[in-house]
Amino acid sequence: MNTSKQVNVMIGLLFLLVITFGIYFVWDQNVRAERAEEQQAEENAIRGGKLFALNCRICHGDQGLGSQENPNLPGAALNLESYRTIDPGQLTSLHQRLFETIRCGRVGTLMPTWGEDQGGTLNNTQMQQLVALITGAWGDEHPPSVRKLLAQAQVARAAGDEATATELEAEAQAILNEISEKGWETALELAHEQDTIVNAAGEVVRLARDVDADDTNLLLNDAHVGLSADQLLRLGPSGEEGSEVVRVVQAPGSSTLARRVGPGDDTLPLESAANFRPGVIVQAGSERMLVIRVDAAANTIIVMRGVDGTRAQEHPRGTLVQDPSNEVVVERGAFDTQPRPHSAGTQVFNGPQIPPEGPLTGESGTPPCGQRPPAPQEQGVQLTPSPGQPERPRNAQPIQATVTEPQNGVIEVPMQDNRFLRNNLKLPVGQPVTIRIVNQGQAPHNLRVAGPDGAWNTGDDQAVPSGGGLVPGGQQAEASLTFQQPGIFAFRCDAHPNDMWGYITVGQ
Repeated sequence: MNTSKQVNVMIGLLFLLVITFGIYFVWDQNVRAERAEEQQAEENAIRGGKLFALNCRICHGDQGLGSQENPNLPGAALNLESYRTIDPGQLTSLHQRLFETIRCGRVGTLMPTWGEDQGGTLNNTQMQQLVALITGAWGDEHPPSVRKLLAQAQVARAAGDEATATELEAEAQAILNEISEKGWETALELAHEQDTIVNAAGEVVRLARDVDADDTNLLLNDAHVGLSADQLLRLGPSGEEGSEVVRVVQAPGSSTLARRVGPGDDTLPLESAANFRPGVIVQAGSERMLVIRVDAAANTIIVMRGVDGTRAQEHPRGTLVQDPSNEVVVERGAFDTQPRPHSAGTQVFNGPQIPPEGPLTGESGTPPCGQRPPAPQEQGVQLTPSPGQPERPRNAQPIQATVTEPQNGVIEVPMQDNRFLRNNLKLPVGQPVTIRIVNQGQAPHNLRVAGPDGAWNTGDDQAVPSGGGLVPGGQQAEASLTFQQPGIFAFRCDAHPNDMWGYITVGQ
């Protein structure tokens, strides 16, 4: 080959090499951009989880499941697949609705305004991160991998391959679920971290012995960690099966002397005598004393000095006087949880905070973001529910005067955001009736009836759909319900337990 041909070949090879590297560079930049976009969605969902744990879990629950997590929680369930929609149009409208709800609150409910421009504490980015936690998407557009799968599903469906299209959409849904779930896992981890009780030595507080479901005395490895009467504690981590909330009835007494006492003094003046009780042994320094009487008003305890082989001593002001037993008397199964046995070593957490009962957003002043003032509460009718039925929330929708009965064995209950359009139902005893719910709103809803035990989410509940799931906006579900005894039973939407409420009268 002559020199000129060699030169031409080399030039051709160099040209191909440049083209190849150019294509690779462009492709690599696109891949990097897509990966960055995927990572951004995940990181923002995780940041949203942290924000949720710090600001939202009192009403919506540690896991974001609202009343499905605990019937006392007034907040809507947010950790739902129905919010992680693969429909691009639904995502756009859902993103806007969630963002504006966080920013502006919801008039007539406990949902407050969180946007800084509305007097709240969150900026736009933080509110977007909360939406990313709920939807699994950053902003109103799906991550690139989801967009690709949905485009492929569209092509497959156009070609008549429904099975492949469904499979591709399931993969897209799994990606959104995974992104969102990482955020919810972060929220739960931070909730556990916030609720962990640590003693002065830096040790985590745990049960020091096994307890049965009916034991009301809990022995801890250290009970002198600032516990007080009526405080809620959780035995076991939130979100785990077997977790239980207990209410402190009596914590071990612990206080300091308000003045010096001599060896012959049997009345001890304390800074606070509230947690002491007669019949227990307390200790000051190396001396043990038996408590005879407690005067909580005067903050004094009368004691028998120098018991258990110890000697009465002089104690200066500020000496710590405490019950060294580390036993806590509790009420079991508080906050609508079930008493259960727990083994020694189970971690004891600070329990859930009691959700607020008010004020309702827009109750006074100008409603935020141009929302309409709360509608005047309709008079409705007053029904007397059966004994033990749950108390109706103060801001629940009124009970309609019109009674709806089955037609050909079916009752249809339309619903909007957030209201049952029929909420005064009448059913026969012992006969199956199909209840069909039609969700005309955008938010997911269901219908759950409290059974004779009056508690939510227990074995005698009945729900539509039958599994208790939520029905997305624009869809419907039905289930067959049978009531074996007469009475008036409450029903509600699990996702909106303080707003959507009604009664079923059976056989009366």
